[in-house]
Amino acid sequence: MAGFVCPWCNIDGRSIAVLLMHLKHNHFRFKFSHVEKPEYHCVEVTVNEHFDGSFAGNPQRTALHPSSNRRRRPLRCLSKSEVIVWNNKKQRQNGELEDDSEHQRPSIFGHQRLYYHTGTCMPIGSEGIDVDSEGENDPEWLQTKTQIMIDEFTDVNSGEKEMWKMWNLFKMKHNFVGDKQMPYALNQFVNSSGGTIVQRQLVRNFLVHVSGFFDFGVISQYRALRAICDLRSLLVKDPKLKTDFSSSVQKQIDFAKEQLKQK
Repeated sequence: MAGFVCPWCNIDGRSIAVLLMHLKHNHFRFKFSHVEKPEYHCVEVTVNEHFDGSFAGNPQRTALHPSSNRRRRPLRCLSKSEVIVWNNKKQRQNGELEDDSEHQRPSIFGHQRLYYHTGTCMPIGSEGIDVDSEGENDPEWLQTKTQIMIDEFTDVNSGEKEMWKMWNLFKMKHNFVGDKQMPYALNQFVNSSGGTIVQRQLVRNFLVHVSGFFDFGVISQYRALRAICDLRSLLVKDPKLKTDFSSSVQKQIDFAKEQLKQK
């Protein structure tokens, strides 16, 4: 290649000394030796047998742009620390000094590795390195999509839809995924959303919801009764919730009586 340009990086060193420094400190897979000719400079390239075989480039560029090393847009630079250890030149048996600088390799600490998203298993770019992927169980778009899909059901009443929405949003937020976690999930659901269930007059829908878990063998009969008792214990502790529950029950009784009169 003409000039003092690196054949891999296309960086113009403008002098043979700068080019050799760049090659030795950025391309560890090879060894470079300068042979000065009268007409030109010759750099002999051989394989570095001391190279440990690890990746020495930008892993994000390789994973996110495998077909091209050219960046089409600015990328954020990740912070890292580079530690260069210099050893004195060793003296050979014949008295000559051995220059082993090409055998040395700087130790790089920091984000010199590629991270993957917990949920999607896709590589994370430099712009998303500060975002915890484990904390993205319930993004806003997923909450909206879940509620829209529940509203599309036509064979359930509005109370059941509201109960499903509350339960699904709670489950996504706390990332409950296994049947073994359901007893604990129900207990936490009652403690956090029990007041909302009573205020929205969804107590009967909650009983049906818990009965569904028992019918499908997800929880035992003891756990189902325990969840119902936990909800009722909230009514005893909070007088306001007890008043709201009594008024909702009375409204339901009055509505049932009106329906019977019309028949």
